[in-house]
Amino acid sequence: MNFSQDWKSYFPVFSSHAPLLVSDSEGSSLGPLIFNPNPQSLTRLFFSSSLLPPPIHIPSALHYNHLEILKYGNGVLLFFPTGNNFERVGYLMVHPEGLDMHVKLNIDSIFQVSSGVYDRILRIVVNPIDNWDESSYIVRYLLVSTRYTVHWFSVCRYGLCLETPRIIHNGGKTFKNCSIVHACWSPHIFNEILVLLQSGELFLFDLEHGKESPPNFKGTRLKWQGSGFSKDTVWVSCEFSWNPRIFIVATSHAVFLVDGTNGTYAVSCLLKIELLQMHAQAQNEKFLALSRAGPDNFYFIVASNNFLLLCDVRKQMMPIIRWSHDLDNPTYINLVSLSQLRSHSRKDTFDLASKTGFCIILGSFFNETFNFFCYGSSLPSEEGSSTLKFSETNKTFYAWELPYEIAISGDYCRCGSCLLTEELSKEELPRGIDWRMKKDMVLGFSILDIDLASCCEQDEYGGFTLIRLMSSGKLELQRYQASWATNKRLKNCNGQGVHFNRYLFSDGDEKYKFRKSSVFLKLDYLCSYSEGNLTKLLVEKLKQKKPLVKDVHDEALCERLKACRVGFSGSSTTIALFEDVKPSSSLYEVAIRGLWAKLPLHILQLAFSKSQKSFASLEFLAVPHLDKLPPFFLRKSSPRSNKCSNKVQHNDDNKSSDEVQHNDDNKNSNEVQHNDDIGDPASDSSSCFSSCAS
Repeated sequence: MNFSQDWKSYFPVFSSHAPLLVSDSEGSSLGPLIFNPNPQSLTRLFFSSSLLPPPIHIPSALHYNHLEILKYGNGVLLFFPTGNNFERVGYLMVHPEGLDMHVKLNIDSIFQVSSGVYDRILRIVVNPIDNWDESSYIVRYLLVSTRYTVHWFSVCRYGLCLETPRIIHNGGKTFKNCSIVHACWSPHIFNEILVLLQSGELFLFDLEHGKESPPNFKGTRLKWQGSGFSKDTVWVSCEFSWNPRIFIVATSHAVFLVDGTNGTYAVSCLLKIELLQMHAQAQNEKFLALSRAGPDNFYFIVASNNFLLLCDVRKQMMPIIRWSHDLDNPTYINLVSLSQLRSHSRKDTFDLASKTGFCIILGSFFNETFNFFCYGSSLPSEEGSSTLKFSETNKTFYAWELPYEIAISGDYCRCGSCLLTEELSKEELPRGIDWRMKKDMVLGFSILDIDLASCCEQDEYGGFTLIRLMSSGKLELQRYQASWATNKRLKNCNGQGVHFNRYLFSDGDEKYKFRKSSVFLKLDYLCSYSEGNLTKLLVEKLKQKKPLVKDVHDEALCERLKACRVGFSGSSTTIALFEDVKPSSSLYEVAIRGLWAKLPLHILQLAFSKSQKSFASLEFLAVPHLDKLPPFFLRKSSPRSNKCSNKVQHNDDNKSSDEVQHNDDNKNSNEVQHNDDIGDPASDSSSCFSSCAS
């Protein structure tokens, strides 16, 4: 039997018995790999209505990371979409001042730059190359993509590093016939961009050809087999590999390597979704996200509905590590060095693991769930220079501990009671109102560089500083500390969970003094009617309606129902049968008795009203005599209903209008005459059905 590392990679990591799992229980020197938010470190950096997403774009704004960080001088630049339609690039400068972080504004507001296009911005990506010439006029490039366009911006130096730089729009490219799936910077050449379209076409752009005035960004269409796929193919993402002319392209069912080093783009399959079918419980398994991985550009990571895979382009159809996750539709994926997550530690016991380890962040902004997946080499127990040399030459990777969930929002309790209360609160919202519109959600986040996190105090095992953009228009900073266990319950938790805010996001001038709010109207019937589902809603409402026994049960009702020889069978929602049928009864009378016995209570409730004040606006039907039992909905209205509504009722006796007027003037005699005609039992039952509330 084959017991090699490749054989072990077939088994996904989801329990402590996985063959490629290393934990401290086995005597390793990994250190703490769980990061808990520190509530005392939560700091609001800035708040503005310009940071609020448009209400119509709230759900769609939760599909991408809307916060990008660029190091500039001794501070950072924060980039995010803004504007009425998220069509403009907004940015702020944040730099440390002692132990605090200072925000530089543009006259009490954010800096904005327009691209001249009014499409909604989906992604903002900063060029990832680190060896940038700090003395050049252009500091970095920005890539901004919408659904059909890509735009390039230059971050230009303006005076000293403490001054806010200028953001210049260099130009863009519009794809009229097909939408953009993904666009990314090259990690090898600072001015190259790869764009993948929904048709499978790949375009390579070079910003050096766009320095003319006006800029010209034609790009190059790569002649590969992507355009020959079926129209039903769902394209996921694209990335650069270890060579500037080798790319990785992912669809929902396969991952391909596109090699253009020889001038012609050869295609080979790296991974197929069929490899996961043997472990997947659902048959609709598909790839959802793709990204580069460490320690070099030979590795990449891809996520599916139930698995996360670490792969090597040199090993086709053979993932290195397979994790099993329980995330719902994860579309955000990113790789962070473990040394960045465990910075500013008071102890250096686990420095070796921090230098050689990596952490994959996988999750979904839409569902507000994120997991950490740590991996690295298998470290020997002894320390020293030989250990570091071994870890650098050892190319076998292991999962470090099991994946765990991290609270990116970091401001509410994750205990069972609070989570249950939150789920129940979602069901109380009116139909058609998304709970994400009533909760402060994370629109984007980024982890500060080690040098920029110096304003935070040192932790025992280290930690990282996170900046996040909230849907309420807040920019927050919070410190996360490395720990051995997950802290799911806050110390000041009162057990009430998270309550949804009744206030919507304001969309007016932020100088408005009073807080804006909206009142929701329950237009369930109108909404269902417009969607053609009114019948379905009516059936659901009848099922949810409380039984008549609980709504109108009182002593007077029971006595009158008994007088009418109608009773309730305990707490059942059906009416008990009438007393035995007399031998002289006709077949018609027996059939009517059976009809009354089978009528459900939610139908009989139409003859009642809960409020005495509503008698003037409703018509109630008279209960028939025991000897005359036609269905109540075919009989004339009760005399009490006639009195309250003052309407002329047409009856079988064809009474004249003078008689009707005379009866209205003599209400008491009318009631006596009516009771004499029907009899005592029917009188009691008629009073029951016409006066009791349902």
